[in-house]
Amino acid sequence: MLSHERQIEQVVAALHAQFPRFALATIERRVRAGFERYAAATVQSFLPILVHREVEAQFREADRLGVGTSRPGSSSSVEVA
Repeated sequence: MLSHERQIEQVVAALHAQFPRFALATIERRVRAGFERYAAATVQSFLPILVHREVEAQFREADRLGVGTSRPGSSSSVEVA
């Protein structure tokens, strides 16, 4: 089984590949928050899948609403609270 940190890294990398316009720091912050929410869960083996789906839904909704659009002159990655 992968270490907790490695699981987070893999979920962050997958989401960043899927949503490159969002800042890596934003993605990582949301993934870490997701893992923390389920830290006391009895079954940990599906945690990366669960967190990936939750965070993916958040970014899909942000895309749908146009949240986090970049400002002129800023980098192509955007921060979303």
